Amino acid sequence: MLCVMAEAANSDTSLDQTISNQKVNVDKRPSDVFIQSLTGGIKRDDVQKMVNDQHHMLSRFEKTNEMLLNFNELSESRYNSTQRDFLQHTQQLNSMKSDLDSVFRRIRLLKSTLSRQYPDAFKACSNVYNVIEDEEEDNASEQSSSSTVTQ
Repeated sequence: MLCVMAEAANSDTSLDQTISNQKVNVDKRPSDVFIQSLTGGIKRDDVQKMVNDQHHMLSRFEKTNEMLLNFNELSESRYNSTQRDFLQHTQQLNSMKSDLDSVFRRIRLLKSTLSRQYPDAFKACSNVYNVIEDEEEDNASEQSSSSTVTQ
């Protein structure tokens, strides 16, 4: 009978502990109970390892970001210098084209002047130079038609 009473006393104390634990759990909010159950299953070492890995990745991302910023600055400076060179070359080509147009205009003017002043000598040479002029005119017309097609 003593055993039964001792077991009853033990069961009373364990029942009291269960009831007090339930009262504590009732006093807590459900979100707190949920968080406690989650944190109870996680080891501190694992959490610390994850934090260390995140810090390591953060430092790598910061280094990568710095490298990309340096690359962008270098690219921008090279782009600006290339753009200046391109504009200068474009202006130089336009200048050369206008110079060539001027030279060809003067040549045509000289030819017309010579044909008026020395018609006999001009006719004698015209057989040779007309063939060359015809070829130049054909090339010029082909170039102008191909440039209008590409535009």
